Amino acid sequence: MLWLSLMVIPVLLALHMPAPCVAGNTIPIISEPAEKSTEKEAPSAPESNQYASPSLYQINFSSAQPICNLIIGEYSTGQIIAAWRPASQISAPGKYYVIAASGELFVLIINNSINGGGQLLSLFSRYANRLRIRMDYPDKTFEEILSALPFTLHNCTLEAAESCMPGTIVPDPYQNCNPSLSGFIEIIITDSGGSWDKFKKNVVRPLQRAQEWLPSEVWLYLYQKVNKGYYAEVRITTNQCIRLVAEKLQGNPTILSSNGRQLNIHYR
Repeated sequence: MLWLSLMVIPVLLALHMPAPCVAGNTIPIISEPAEKSTEKEAPSAPESNQYASPSLYQINFSSAQPICNLIIGEYSTGQIIAAWRPASQISAPGKYYVIAASGELFVLIINNSINGGGQLLSLFSRYANRLRIRMDYPDKTFEEILSALPFTLHNCTLEAAESCMPGTIVPDPYQNCNPSLSGFIEIIITDSGGSWDKFKKNVVRPLQRAQEWLPSEVWLYLYQKVNKGYYAEVRITTNQCIRLVAEKLQGNPTILSSNGRQLNIHYR
């Protein structure tokens, strides 16, 4: 899979949006568009999320007006998780199934706001990510928001999401390792005196030997020699939490930061 830099995102998004819906001169927050989904029937069990959590999560947000394009991304890495475009060109109240390119299922429920011409939107899924959301409007303007933490719901199904009652807020979905999370984990590695062999020994091989994901789900995005050391980026496609990933690394790295699905470490 080819991952693109932020410099080419405006062109990429322009190719995937109808001309009336493109906001000019914008740099979206999200790094790779998924396939756009419109209204769909509920998928059968084999098409649903294979590794989904038994819990259901809800994120609420609002728009200033009906939307013509919606992009949903992981807040920390910018990875697009799902995208949706209404079949009628602008969003109308209703319930919509959004199926990401990865096969993950989301349910989107839209209601008109009682105050003004905006809309109230609720997104339901089996994943507890905090989201970056981009909403494009028919007048070629757009809005980008960072969602609040999700609500957790119990004894509730995606197919009957409209009848769910909001529960408690998930306090820290990225660290407690209980909720499932969508998308990849990104590890940024620096080493002031390391080599390619040391990188493979401390990072690549321990991650590939892990039982929680397949070796093929660990992939090198970037490796670059810097002075006497190196800079590297590794991504792991997994629903597991970042703390579990950090425990797999060898060589006693220093954790510089741990933010959402992104881990920044340094070897001396």
